[in-house]
Amino acid sequence: MKNEINGLNTQLNHLQSRAETIQTHLNSVQKIYPKQFTELDNVLSELKRKQNFLTSQINALNRKRIR
Repeated sequence: MKNEINGLNTQLNHLQSRAETIQTHLNSVQKIYPKQFTELDNVLSELKRKQNFLTSQINALNRKRIR
């Protein structure tokens, strides 16, 4: 009986250690996501500005060609 209890305690300690490791990893991932989201949002905004600029340039060229 004592060996079974010791074995279960060992398993419990291992599972607790594993849970702590996973939680530490999740905490670090949670810190990264907001930064990555902000960087992605900035890239998308810049691409939208470039798209608008290029669209206006193409429209201007088309207007000159029609005249």
